Amino acid sequence: MSTRRILLITAATAVALTVSASARAGNGIHPRTPAEFPAPPCMTIVDRSVDPIAHIDYTIPLEDTELTADEVADSRRHQFFALCRDHSQQEGLPYWITQADIDAADAKGLIEQMIPDEQIFEKSATWADCWHRVNADDDRRPITFEMAAMGVDWDTSAIPAGPYVIRGYTWEPALNLWSFRSGVIKVVDDPDDESLTPPAAAITTTTEIVYKNEDLVVEGCVDALAGSTATLLWADTAADTLAWQVYASDVPIEGDGFSIALTPYDEIIDKTVAIRVDVTDPQDRTYSAHMRLLPIFSKMTACPEEGESEGTTFIADPACETDTDAGTETTDPTTGSSTGDPSTTGPDETTAGASETADSSDAAGTTGTTDGETGSDDPKGCGCTSSDAPAGAFALALCGLALLRRRRAH
Repeated sequence: MSTRRILLITAATAVALTVSASARAGNGIHPRTPAEFPAPPCMTIVDRSVDPIAHIDYTIPLEDTELTADEVADSRRHQFFALCRDHSQQEGLPYWITQADIDAADAKGLIEQMIPDEQIFEKSATWADCWHRVNADDDRRPITFEMAAMGVDWDTSAIPAGPYVIRGYTWEPALNLWSFRSGVIKVVDDPDDESLTPPAAAITTTTEIVYKNEDLVVEGCVDALAGSTATLLWADTAADTLAWQVYASDVPIEGDGFSIALTPYDEIIDKTVAIRVDVTDPQDRTYSAHMRLLPIFSKMTACPEEGESEGTTFIADPACETDTDAGTETTDPTTGSSTGDPSTTGPDETTAGASETADSSDAAGTTGTTDGETGSDDPKGCGCTSSDAPAGAFALALCGLALLRRRRAH
């Protein structure tokens, strides 16, 4: 059994201990089955002049088709969506798709309280005109190996050209689940004329811990006009909203990728942060790419000296090798040289101290601990998510506790 499934079962057990007997009945504690995506290309170009259909592959960890009596008739199904912008994992997606979905769940006694409009895609002001169905609500797919092997086709004919990210949705009220797909899909009508569409970008960096004597190298892919630039921003996830701090601005982009090193400095050390890269083209069009994981900037060095980590639960980088007979000198696993006190640098002098307050499109609900698309611990902002990282399943556990307090919309 995978770590994710174990965590989800643990989460469900925790939920069962906190809700009424009626809420615990049926599938209330059943672990939701995510859609999983084989690692796609970082950048996918769909040229509609050749073929408007984009095929999306996905897999499932197990088949899940046996409904309980209290479930809606089409429960335990997968649906897929294309979003016109990326988002931080601190920003939860709406938990429901339509009011009709809520009504169907309510008819089964699964909704006890009112659900706010921002938690319903068709009513959300934050996501208005930015979400598109890949498959229809009445074409949600059974969670079987046969269906997953077929993948799903996305007809891009009727949507605006531009960049999109794909998300999977497990429909199993009252605890629905979002799944993350990496990379970005750019829909174009003429691939030779990049001026017709805004830039597209995605971050590929998956670093989870950044030691104070190491850089976080933020890398990714980009498709944009020549002369485009990148700006690297970070935000402390402990805050109620993501207040984005500019670290490096207007970095020239060469070719189809970017790589920007963030050197830990006092303001960022000992924090868990969100990372974002804004790509702006010469026509002043910007696309924001978000790093999936929330890296921890440790106050420890990768290979701590003797006594440095005493009294803590710190675990050194496995690459560290210490000779107990050779004093306390440690070796930098990346350079082979002995490490000393790292120099502390700050952000670009031109942007030091600058901050950009996150607007509603970049930081709605920012107190959750997640893999990717979970929202805040506030049940109004929780959009539960699954990913390849075990942390995502743990976040789902937290969301599950909150979501049982959601209210029914009138």
